[in-house]
Amino acid sequence: MGEDKAKEQVGMPGWSIGTMRFDASIGEAALEIAIAEIGQGEDGRNNITKYSTTEGPWCAAFVAWCLKKAAVALQRTLPFEPSAGARKLFSQIASAGTLVTWPRPGDVVCWRRGRARSWQGHIGFVESSTPQGLIETVEGNVGTFPAHVRRFTHDPSYERIVGYARIV
Repeated sequence: MGEDKAKEQVGMPGWSIGTMRFDASIGEAALEIAIAEIGQGEDGRNNITKYSTTEGPWCAAFVAWCLKKAAVALQRTLPFEPSAGARKLFSQIASAGTLVTWPRPGDVVCWRRGRARSWQGHIGFVESSTPQGLIETVEGNVGTFPAHVRRFTHDPSYERIVGYARIV
């Protein structure tokens, strides 16, 4: 597939595949796509976005959407069919890639919600780490309606972090 066809399949106005290295990991490419989506999100009603075909929490749908777009742009196959659940998606990414103790840009971070063994969670992309040891992320579906894709800074020692996973 040529670069023009990849651009067409990515289908993102204003986003240039020329800014992405073709040797990038799927996670690194997905992070670039996520950054381009900052400010996008709920439109009209709570939990209605372009990232999901169903109404509901959309943090995992956003991460999955970015991963799928990245795989197409890099002319690779995503090694799993992404789940719409944050903790399930995190597990899929970890199984297809690897769990890591300290994240790099493009890795995903997952938090638990509710009880430790609950299925509930939240997921986003790690953008960077700070000299103070904090992680900077790009996440969707945080905050009150209308929620948008935004940047956040987190303390990695926060007890609700399930872990970090890397997909190549």
